[in-house]
Amino acid sequence: MLQDVKQAYYDYQKALIQVNSTVKRLEYRKRLRDFAEHRLSKKEVELSEYFQAESDLVREKAELHKALKEYFSAKAALNHAVGIQNFFSMDNPQKK
Repeated sequence: MLQDVKQAYYDYQKALIQVNSTVKRLEYRKRLRDFAEHRLSKKEVELSEYFQAESDLVREKAELHKALKEYFSAKAALNHAVGIQNFFSMDNPQKK
């Protein structure tokens, strides 16, 4: 049982690092796309270069979705390993 908790925690930390890294890359791709858009408006680059920057941004968004899926799966596995059954309560906390 201790091995399951260790593995789940390792997977959770790995997924957390991956999400943080992907978010940073996404912000970088957004800046590159904005720069390419600015240069396109000044007629300094071709339309294809702007489309490439946009394509890279979309690809990075897909990577973020994948990283988030892994993160939440790892978090659920960690919760299961430590014995948390109902992590998301269906009760409305506003009623109390």
